[in-house]
Amino acid sequence: MTGEREQDTWVSLATTLLTPREVVRAKQLGAVWSARWIGMALVVLWTTGLVFGALHPLGVLAAALITAIAAWLTAAIGVLASSRAKNSIRALGITFIALFLCAIVSTWPLMLWTALAPFGDFARLSSNTGAAQGTFAAIGTAAPSIPALLLTTLAGITFVASYLAVRRLRATWGNG
Repeated sequence: MTGEREQDTWVSLATTLLTPREVVRAKQLGAVWSARWIGMALVVLWTTGLVFGALHPLGVLAAALITAIAAWLTAAIGVLASSRAKNSIRALGITFIALFLCAIVSTWPLMLWTALAPFGDFARLSSNTGAAQGTFAAIGTAAPSIPALLLTTLAGITFVASYLAVRRLRATWGNG
């Protein structure tokens, strides 16, 4: 959106019949589409891994889901930053800082889990000498919920960023 202002196309965008939600969605899709070559490279790598048996099909599906949510999160935060910033440089800076903060927030369940489990429990689990006991056994039952919590956190942040960008556009255009 800062690019629209810098190229003097903001007024023509604001006078279209598109709603702010449609503009924000199109900007996000455009941002994701601009990274399609990275996505194609990942598809080639994942397909090669599947063909040679190096990757499990469910692992590839999980990685694809996480990548899609992360791409949409990045686009949503970028559009939100662009709707608020005065120029593209500031929008990029705000986007990188926000993504860094999201990375910290979204990894807290994993960091908490590893901090609570003593190192000895990890060593016993990795060796074949015996079953893990103590803290790891208690926390280990929650391990499958950590990726679900991560995805839920990322999806929630994405929704909030998209909503705030639409709200900002409505306020700017006088439609809200």
